[in-house]
Amino acid sequence: MQGSFPPGAHWASALEPDVDYQAQVKERSDVIEREIHRIATLRHPGGAAPPVPPLNPLLTYAAGPFPPTAFFRLEGETYYILWNLPNQTTRPGAQGHYTITTVVTGAAGAYISRPFLRPVQNAGPVAQDPNAPSSLPTDADPRRSPPDPMYCVPGRDYIVPNNPIAYLEVGSAVLRRALEEAETLDLAFARRMEGLGNVTSQVCWDCLDPDYDPSDRPAVMHQFLGRYLSRFYDGVDPETGPPTEEVADEALHKHKAFCQSWAKKHYKGLTPVITGPAEALASQFYPFLEGRFHPNARLTRMELARVLMRHPDTAAEFASCLHFYGSSLEQARGGRNASYKQMTSVSSYLAVGNKRLGDLLGSKMAQLAQLFLDLADPHRRRFHPYVVDWHTILGQMPQIHRYFRNTAVVQGLFRRAQQNGGAAAHVPPWRRGRR
Repeated sequence: MQGSFPPGAHWASALEPDVDYQAQVKERSDVIEREIHRIATLRHPGGAAPPVPPLNPLLTYAAGPFPPTAFFRLEGETYYILWNLPNQTTRPGAQGHYTITTVVTGAAGAYISRPFLRPVQNAGPVAQDPNAPSSLPTDADPRRSPPDPMYCVPGRDYIVPNNPIAYLEVGSAVLRRALEEAETLDLAFARRMEGLGNVTSQVCWDCLDPDYDPSDRPAVMHQFLGRYLSRFYDGVDPETGPPTEEVADEALHKHKAFCQSWAKKHYKGLTPVITGPAEALASQFYPFLEGRFHPNARLTRMELARVLMRHPDTAAEFASCLHFYGSSLEQARGGRNASYKQMTSVSSYLAVGNKRLGDLLGSKMAQLAQLFLDLADPHRRRFHPYVVDWHTILGQMPQIHRYFRNTAVVQGLFRRAQQNGGAAAHVPPWRRGRR
């Protein structure tokens, strides 16, 4: 039972990633060290016993850790995602951004940030750039506290919007809405092509990660069921533990969470089987449409293909024409032995489809011209749902792996001694079958 899960990306976590695995491990280590210091202090009050080692001052941070600002590159420009201004459209860089994981020290009203993983003090206070993070009145969140001059160095730990460093900024909510809508429109077009070609969904809509191999999933699933769930079952006491029904529910929940994580990691998009012929087909109509482009927003042939695939007035007709165009390419491929009747039929349908698509573009030219005019806006030129390359943006977001602590050792200290695991009376009910 694999289940059915959403085919799209998990935008909520992708555009606002958490701290990386290394930072999570160090954070957990700091928590344990602080707890050990607290317990040692309680055991030796008043200094009667051997003195308690002083707490490392680097552990006494007030908040954090906080990840660096997420960013991506698109057509030669760098865009930083603003979580503190989620509804901000594209603007020139106006505030500094940390490029490392940071923690906040100090008290409310006097917070400062320093590096978390490599907190090495400078030889002396380093002059901070006036455009450093938290230089704007809108930066009231401790995650954007001013840099600590004893630890932070401009250009190494944070960047500022000064020449020659220049970048753009866009709000997370605005970006997310555009990418979600573009992904939904691409999926709808893939379903059209899947039905027209009578092919499986993987032909039109699949994961494009070069490391992705669908044959890996059964092996990984076997390891998950045979090892991870085995340790989960072995850690449950059959006498004083939860009922069998609750254990089964938890096992199913873990299995579902595994499948959902797999689907989110291997997000899918339109395959080259669709995008390649679509760009070639759009190129045939490009000379007749480029005169309508705004001088400041000239579309590429791939962007024109995305418009024709996503625009509701042209998507269905473009899909039909693309189907016969792809069929003609397949028949003309070397080594194919299509019948004369079949090739003639496809050529006729292609000619009719091209004419119908050309007539449709002529009748919808007013709507398309208005769209091309709207793309003159710098933000809409890059992030309009009909134009944006959401798959490229998503591919640049960091993949964060969650750190899980193993509590089996701690549980073993508090759990009462159990019988011999090989004894017949110790066999759990879920290994004996239904009661």
